[in-house]
Amino acid sequence: MDIELRQRICHHLNHAGFNAVVDVTKYPGGNPANICNIGGRGMGIQLEISRGLRAQLFNDLIPLRKHVPTQDLHRFVTAIREALEPFKLPTMACVCEGTDQ
Repeated sequence: MDIELRQRICHHLNHAGFNAVVDVTKYPGGNPANICNIGGRGMGIQLEISRGLRAQLFNDLIPLRKHVPTQDLHRFVTAIREALEPFKLPTMACVCEGTDQ
């Protein structure tokens, strides 16, 4: 588990007005076999989003209407992106061999 990233995300979400807490219950996402820990860095975080928060991020949770975000979704995404910024890998140009383009 990426403790530094977990703390940054928790801090940024709280600063943006969301109630983010570190889970210390039975499933905190620390198992090395957890999907969030098997990426390129070998560690990650597990973010649980409650139904109440999902209802706050979208106008309603009826499947056909989930595409209608609220302003809170923008704040949420911005907070996560700001937390991830120090971990961002440089963008690499795609090299497509064997194409005429």
